[in-house]
Amino acid sequence: MRYWIWMTTRKGLTPRGCLRVLASFGDPEAAFLASDAELAKARGLTAKDRAALADRDLSLARRIEADCVARSVGILTIRDPRYPALLRQISDPPAVLYYLGTLPDFDESLTLGVVGQRKATQSGVSAAYRMGKELSEEGCIVVSGCAAGIDCAAMEGALAGGSPVVGVLGCGVDVVYPAESRHLYRQIPKNGCLISEYPPGTAPDRWNFPARNRILSGLCRGVVVVEAPQKSGSLNTARHALEQGRDVFAMPGKPGDPNCAGSNDLLRQGASFAENGRDVLADYRYLFPERPRQTEKSESFTRSDTYINGKEAAPEGADISPSRKSFDKKDVDKRNIPPYIDVKEAPAGLLPEEAAILQSLQRGPMPVDLIVNATGIPAQRILSSLTMLEIKGLILRLPGGSCALKNR
Repeated sequence: MRYWIWMTTRKGLTPRGCLRVLASFGDPEAAFLASDAELAKARGLTAKDRAALADRDLSLARRIEADCVARSVGILTIRDPRYPALLRQISDPPAVLYYLGTLPDFDESLTLGVVGQRKATQSGVSAAYRMGKELSEEGCIVVSGCAAGIDCAAMEGALAGGSPVVGVLGCGVDVVYPAESRHLYRQIPKNGCLISEYPPGTAPDRWNFPARNRILSGLCRGVVVVEAPQKSGSLNTARHALEQGRDVFAMPGKPGDPNCAGSNDLLRQGASFAENGRDVLADYRYLFPERPRQTEKSESFTRSDTYINGKEAAPEGADISPSRKSFDKKDVDKRNIPPYIDVKEAPAGLLPEEAAILQSLQRGPMPVDLIVNATGIPAQRILSSLTMLEIKGLILRLPGGSCALKNR
């Protein structure tokens, strides 16, 4: 594991640079052991990549590894089967993630982000709490930051809803930031996990948070913006989501209210309308065709904890009594999957799923859904395999989400 830590802590080596190293050497240890001559000859590396890899000092990696053991922090690499398939498919996934708590089964659940401004209004806080709670009650993994305001309220609601929650941080998972989110740092690891690409002890540098946002959106199928002004980090998350091909939802705000100007703009630009959790879940019924019994109960959403500045924030007049559907299993994992295609003369070292994808792409560029239909392989495994094929230099991602064989 220390070689993975060594690679990701080399100064000047970006997440994309780490992918280039993996494509060139197969694993970080091989890159560490490579001679200067082998580094110079490695295909696909930039001059900055080579300069970063020339620093073979393992002292920092050993110290981080020891810190993780001492603080019960888990380490997840991009090659680990538990690594979220959705995150693996973005253009710059982190090669290493640090986590505190228990990793949920990302690939078997509907994962949705809920974000918004820090200096939230009372109505925004209440709406975020209800949104997080409704989504969590339906079995969704709710992902957010642990910032004050909307993020904090959404996480509180999700914890009350009973499903796992994930907090994505711009600092080490052992660093509490901001201080008013301390209670979340205690609760989330008991009901999900805190995740960061930064090693334990990393301070919350302001430049870390824009990079953090790509992970937050990358973990999710969709991101809900509850309340955001024109200049807001949540809009940065929404932009990442759009670039990654994720769905973007926005909760409508009062016209002319500067606190909602950014989220209202998202609606004007084509974001999906989301007044409550039902509006969001409606977009994912195609993934969950089986609809078990409906929950009969009506419920008034209140809370006894504090949200902002120690003041209680009970939702405003919120008796919500929908018939809630359960969205527990994916249809693609329940259908009869045909045998894998028998691939002849496939490149050596490929997994059967990767070989099947390559054979389907012999017909020409294809979007992901057609690859799923052609191979019969579940969508999440397709996405994971496509990323590995891209790392191996065998396919290209094309504009619009299609994939094609790479000319070699």
